Amino acid sequence: MIPEGKLAERARDIATAVAGTELGAPVRLRTEGAATDWNKAIHRHVFEQSMAVWKPFALLDVILDGKGTVIGYVDHEGYRRAEERITLSDDEVRALVFDEELLPPYGEIVGRASYPGPEGGSLLAITVEGGRSRVGRRRWIVEINAARRVIASVRPLDFLVEKSGG
Repeated sequence: MIPEGKLAERARDIATAVAGTELGAPVRLRTEGAATDWNKAIHRHVFEQSMAVWKPFALLDVILDGKGTVIGYVDHEGYRRAEERITLSDDEVRALVFDEELLPPYGEIVGRASYPGPEGGSLLAITVEGGRSRVGRRRWIVEINAARRVIASVRPLDFLVEKSGG
């Protein structure tokens, strides 16, 4: 029988390789417990290893409202490597923007602009409007690194106050 320490090392190596391939980036992992038990059905020892696996990310600023609810963020890593000038179709932009969980799924893209990124290349700034509240409809600016097809930031702009009556 292979010692538990050796099995744990093999499990970490395999998990690191598989997760790194699936996530397309180096990963980190933390083991959370292991056990070896005899399985009567297959007449073998079975090794189980629980792990937490994650892809590290860079500095992330979270934007909160007055109640402490997350309403936006700035992912500083999202601005990196925007060196290519890429044009995204309306469908690609819509897929990226409305896959973002902070935005209302039935929001509307009401503006689109392109400007130089901090390291060259270009960023897309998409203005999104949607979501109802007591105050009105909320607006966000979503910055997209088109070369990497990632969201660099989601920032709340303001509320569009809806007037009642005439």
